[in-house]
Amino acid sequence: MNFYFRRICASMSFCVALMATSGVNAALVNTDLVSGSGDGLVTRDTDSGLDWLDVPLTTNQTFDQVRTGSYYQQGFRHATADELRTLFMHAGIPDDGYDISVTHPTEAQAIMTLLGMTTSSAGRSSTYGFTGNDYFGNVVTTTNYPIGAQFSALLGKIDFIDLTAAGLGLIGEGHFTGGHPFSDQADPSYGSFLVRPVSPVDAASPILSIPADITANATSPSGATVSYVVTATDSIDPHPTVNCTPASGSTFPVGTTAIACTATDASGNIAKANFNVRVKGALDQISDLIALVKSFNIKQGIESSLDAKLQNAYDALYAVSTGMIGNAGNKLDSFINEVHAQTGKALTTAQANQLIAAANSVKASLGIL
Repeated sequence: MNFYFRRICASMSFCVALMATSGVNAALVNTDLVSGSGDGLVTRDTDSGLDWLDVPLTTNQTFDQVRTGSYYQQGFRHATADELRTLFMHAGIPDDGYDISVTHPTEAQAIMTLLGMTTSSAGRSSTYGFTGNDYFGNVVTTTNYPIGAQFSALLGKIDFIDLTAAGLGLIGEGHFTGGHPFSDQADPSYGSFLVRPVSPVDAASPILSIPADITANATSPSGATVSYVVTATDSIDPHPTVNCTPASGSTFPVGTTAIACTATDASGNIAKANFNVRVKGALDQISDLIALVKSFNIKQGIESSLDAKLQNAYDALYAVSTGMIGNAGNKLDSFINEVHAQTGKALTTAQANQLIAAANSVKASLGIL
């Protein structure tokens, strides 16, 4: 129950206690103007997709004061008569030209609970407000009615009247009157029916796009510098924030490192994804180099000689812990020298260059220049 309804109950002897949804179509729900504040200043019509501002917030203001004021800057505008008729229908008080033979007092009081009361007197409470139409039914724009232009306004009205003392019971009506007031008039008894489209609720996480697992050769004893690209898209936020650890461009040590990535949108929804970066050390690189030699299908004797030198370098790496890393380097140099000797003979220049580059990569991973 919002502030305005509590005020009704405090001032009117005929007020009956209503839950916020009592008598009101389930499409109408109370929500906040300031998200999460609990202010309850907005009624959301989930069927029409419109948010309705509490009418008492704009009482004692002219039409122009409202349409040049802060609520318009927040995306609200004057509701058209058709939009208000739809609200009446959803609230269970269809505009029937004020035919009290078919009336809806409970529903009228309930929607007034949501939108707020603007005026009351003995046995009567009402919500009155400017609509976005003039008396003749034209939608008001700054083209047909520029700021400062006077026009005959169309008021939307919700009435709850207690005529039980006269034997007529309770009356509840949603309707319209025109001809008075004029748009440049203001009074505490009426405000404006203001609406804005319901902002889409962002409950979906962004979508992360990550690369496949990455493999790189170590280029120094520290590992390898690896760059990658991770992006994210979101259905509402055009620029979700992406963070990955370790970051792209970091130096990754020999072995496998897991990259943890998150994408966060403006609503705080988070997506997570992971991929791996594997950095090959000297042993893995020599194994790859042995396989590369075999793939060239060169003469058996030459292949065996090259393979032996690489295998000797591989075996020598087990002596690294004893300070024998230079021995592995010597074996690699012997391999490079034989490749040079076979260039243009058993090996093409392209094959030789590929083998030499791979051997030098192994040396670099060991810190041997």
